[in-house]
Amino acid sequence: MTTKSRLILLLVVALCSCNRMAAQQFSHVATLQTPGATGFYSIGISPQLSAIANADLSDVRIMLGDQATPYMHRHTERIVKESTTILPILSIARQGKYTLLDVENSTNAGVAYMVMELTSNAVERTAMLSGSDDREHWYIIADHLQFNAAVTTKDGLSLQVVQFPYSKYRYFRLKINNAQTDPLNIKRAWVYDLDTATSLPGYQTNPSPRVKQIDSSNKMTYVLLQNNAPYRVSKVALAVAGPRYYSRLASAYVLPENNDSSALSMPVASFTLATGVNPTFDLPAQEAKAIIVAIQNDDNQPLRVSGATTWQENRTIIAWLEQGKTYKLLAGNREATAPVYDLPKFKDSIPAGIPSLGYGELVVAPQVQATVAKKNDTTAWLWPAIIVAVVALGALTYRLLTDVK
Repeated sequence: MTTKSRLILLLVVALCSCNRMAAQQFSHVATLQTPGATGFYSIGISPQLSAIANADLSDVRIMLGDQATPYMHRHTERIVKESTTILPILSIARQGKYTLLDVENSTNAGVAYMVMELTSNAVERTAMLSGSDDREHWYIIADHLQFNAAVTTKDGLSLQVVQFPYSKYRYFRLKINNAQTDPLNIKRAWVYDLDTATSLPGYQTNPSPRVKQIDSSNKMTYVLLQNNAPYRVSKVALAVAGPRYYSRLASAYVLPENNDSSALSMPVASFTLATGVNPTFDLPAQEAKAIIVAIQNDDNQPLRVSGATTWQENRTIIAWLEQGKTYKLLAGNREATAPVYDLPKFKDSIPAGIPSLGYGELVVAPQVQATVAKKNDTTAWLWPAIIVAVVALGALTYRLLTDVK
């Protein structure tokens, strides 16, 4: 090996060592609640954590001292509230490209949500919802409902949440547009009372965004929903006021944390804001520092958007934790790669009903490192060693360059 090659190799090794150390830096840390007993625990991904961590959670670590604790991902399953009522499915029929689903509202009360279990995991459909008290005379409730199943049960069934204006009809009919594809296989349906529905099943509410509206002279209204942090967003609801009858086309654009304006070239969702239609729309799950909603007014007076609510899908991680131990939760490293643990291979051994464990506020901790090392190893020597190596490398480089001359 030539002198020049040795010099290049030494520089590469030194740079790789520095990069490896930098990659181990995590920007935020929180303390987990102390486990009351040894066993499996479920740790939920809060909106704050989702805004700090990578989208795939590749930088999330659970640390006990300087040791990483293995964990696995699990979709949070829907918990049916006591107020939930199963809806009897009266009939499912085909009508051309449509599927007609009739269910009975056996709650004896008004409802605003319907949840269905489907055998399809990835579906996109539109549907219309009508109500009736005698199954002969039907009245429209919502004419543009979007199907985007995002939550999966342990049986492999998808959950579809349908939101609509509060209604007290005895019967509901969903007219689902299958287009040119096969119909959905709907297994069962249920509802829960609006007064007890503080959150959607399978979702959690993000902190409320700030809302700013600009009515443009080009017959458009632009509504900016600005988050305090780039929370993960899957569903958005607007608080809309307008004339007694309105129907406006609208599009949503997501502005990422880096304010990349190219994101405004393509909408992430298109929908209709209309009288009698719940102003809620789905979008592909992603981090959103801001969401811009563009409303086409044509020659009408602008609608007024006074507020908004956003949700993200529930996500959890499962870990085996020891009683009385103090664990740290680390996140915030864009360069981190997802850890590879053995635990997911034993997921069938993990019971469904395991206790949840919370954690405190994630605080900035620029010096925190997640080091997967042997039990008795310590990182205290690494930075002094790097400094010594850099000094030695400088001296060696000087001598090599002198030799070359």
